[in-house]
Order: sequence, then C-alpha cells, then structure tokens
Amino acid sequence: MKIVFCHGLEGSPNGTKAKFILDSFKENHRVLVPKFTKSLEFSDFSCDLDELEAIVDPGDIVIGSSRGGALVAALPTPNVHKILIAPAVKKFNVEHVFLHPADVILHSKRDDTVDFRDSAELSLQNKCVIIESGINHRMSDMQTLSLVKNLIAQIILQKSTKFVCIEEQNTLGICYITNVNKTKTLSLL
Repeated sequence: MKIVFCHGLEGSPNGTKAKFILDSFKENHRVLVPKFTKSLEFSDFSCDLDELEAIVDPGDIVIGSSRGGALVAALPTPNVHKILIAPAVKKFNVEHVFLHPADVILHSKRDDTVDFRDSAELSLQNKCVIIESGINHRMSDMQTLSLVKNLIAQIILQKSTKFVCIEEQNTLGICYITNVNKTKTLSLL
C-alpha cells in the first residue's frame, strides 16, 4: 500500500501539505508526491491523470488538493481510498468522477477559489462524506493538516486490522469477533 499526494495548480511536491504528509508517514509507509504540470489545459490534465494511473494500485491511499483533487476524483483505479481537499472538479471539467461512499472530501466554506457548493454537490452525487475544514482554499492550517493525517491513519488502521466473525450472535445480539492479526476477542453491540 502506498500513500500518494497530488498537489494543486499552485502547489508542488515541496508544498506544505506534501511535506506534512511525507513527514507524517514516510517512516512506515511508501509516500509518493509526483510533480504534475501547472496547467489549465485539458491535454496536460489528461497526461497527469495517465501518470497518476501508472503509479496507483488498488488498495493505495490517494490524496489530492484542488487540481490534484480533480485528478484523484477522475482516477478510475478500483479499490483506492480517496481524500479530496477542495477538489476543483468543475474548474477542470471532469466528466467522469470515480468516488465511493468511503471517500472523503474536505473543504472550507471560506474558499474563494473553488466553491464549497461544488464539493457539497459532488458529495451528494457520490454519497461520500464531506467535512467542512480549513480557513481558505490553501487548506494548510494545522487543524486541516491534522484532519488529513488522522483520516490517512484511520484508513491504514482499517486495512491492517482484519476481523473474522467466529459466532454470528449470541442471545443478547452480540457478535463476537477475533482480530486475525492479534487473536484478541472483542464484542460489538
């Protein structure tokens, strides 16, 4: 499993979000921050999407900010966990969006570059979660960076912990499960 961060039009592999994600996860995970074009042209967007498709595998975690969020939304690779930060899907005329209910959109209502309503509509159309966060389009305040880090950490934890139900229900309706990785018995209500 890789973590891939896609920067925006004004971002770079050396930007605040890219460095934060890299520094937070590079010790235990492979983190890639490809350098994309800084272009509004469809042909460049298409080339960047091809490059992204070439490095992403099913099971990876892919985060995209603004233009990078539009790239991630357009990424058709199956079983990819996506976090979109102020995704500029409408600005880049993304026709085919590949989002799922487990994907997350982060956006600030004070964003003056990409309209929050675009993300709200994207969330409704694709039945995925939208979380209001941030103080502007840059989304590089510490609260938002921490939220991104926590979302990535939750996905990693979910992927590394496999549960198997060993008894469907007892008379109280409790399902007993065993964690395959640690053989610890838990009960869920």
